[in-house]
Amino acid sequence: MHTRVPQPYDAVPRSLRASLWDVAFYSLMVGIGETYLSAFVLTMGFSERASGLLVTLPTLIGSVLQLAAGFCAQFFRSQKSWVMVSAAIQGTALVLLGLLSWGLNFSPLPQDQTVFFLICGYWTFGLAAGPSWSSWIGSIVPDDRRTHFFAYRARVAQLFTVLGLLVAGLALETQATASHKLPIFALLFFISGVCRYVSVGFLARHPESLVRPTVDVRALFKQSFWSWLTENRTLTIIAFLFLTQMATNISGPFFNAFMLKQLALDYHDYMILISTAFIARVAAGGLLQRMAHSLGSTTLTHLGALLIVPLPLLWTTTDNFACLILFQVITGLAWGCHELGVTLLMMDKQSHRERLSLLTLTQLLNASAMFLGSWVGYLLLGSGTPTSADYGRLFLLSSVLRLLPVLILAKLGDSRLLDLLQPSRFFPRLGRVMFKGR
Repeated sequence: MHTRVPQPYDAVPRSLRASLWDVAFYSLMVGIGETYLSAFVLTMGFSERASGLLVTLPTLIGSVLQLAAGFCAQFFRSQKSWVMVSAAIQGTALVLLGLLSWGLNFSPLPQDQTVFFLICGYWTFGLAAGPSWSSWIGSIVPDDRRTHFFAYRARVAQLFTVLGLLVAGLALETQATASHKLPIFALLFFISGVCRYVSVGFLARHPESLVRPTVDVRALFKQSFWSWLTENRTLTIIAFLFLTQMATNISGPFFNAFMLKQLALDYHDYMILISTAFIARVAAGGLLQRMAHSLGSTTLTHLGALLIVPLPLLWTTTDNFACLILFQVITGLAWGCHELGVTLLMMDKQSHRERLSLLTLTQLLNASAMFLGSWVGYLLLGSGTPTSADYGRLFLLSSVLRLLPVLILAKLGDSRLLDLLQPSRFFPRLGRVMFKGR
């Protein structure tokens, strides 16, 4: 007897249909603006090494500042209101980046410092909204629809991110020189900021959180407040996420510079490669949803962790464009599996307080790991102009270190990855997942 898998749109409660429009416009912002931040700072004259740190350092600063997000949510007496305010400020940071790209000098600071602070503002308020949004959405999505809701929402996000990538890439390709590209960046940042404002409008249509935000400062110093952190499962998840972020960010922040500088890709080819990974995620969305339904969050996360291990090394084997597209297809499938699994794994915490605390703590630790990894990458690239050999060492180290999270997650005990990967069971099981949802 087969288990019926709900149709995708059925998985979204009527009261949460606005969430699809919210994530659509948010994803347009990501595709048009956020994804091209590294390309923007390279166009502004920053080095390949600095372009990586200009993503991860502001993220670390934002994660430290987001520790006050719980107090801000309490000040607004609503997680919903705090998320909306944070999102609006995030959109404003993009609009100001657009004005700066256009040549309007509105800051007394040097231009490079202004760019840094605006990117910090973008990430700070984006991250500050994260734990409150996750706790808020986790409280209003019915448990029995959670897997399908987040899987379907992720597919919408990926589709609109691709659309944004295509629009921005085609726009940038119309200009050949860096100086002529800055007005295009200005327009793109302005559009992405407006998209964020529109997403705020759809956030306003969401129902309020079923849990009122409360922050007791004295509770932070009580052992009982943090006692749940001593659980083996929680510590394993935290260690897994920290090591994953550190390993992937040794190479991750420098991929854009590698493609634009080392491979000398134009924006057309760059756009195609970036978009291919997202398109692969969208195309595999239904399969990943059925896998999550069948395998469970731990096994799906474990499989994703294994699949991302060889990804950096693939880029050291060839510069053939057709092969690079294939690598991006594999990348999209691997990260789609990983990210959906992690999302569901984090949502397994049923206690509102534990879920919010875990999300806040892991966000801080992940940002620290991101900066640590990118700093290692920064050092490995050397002080001069990076060479292909420098990037090769970077990618090799990143792949080797990605094995550690795979071993760590096995400690949870409920992963069936080894059983799943046995050849005699893998192919029949894959067939059932693909065609029967079992």
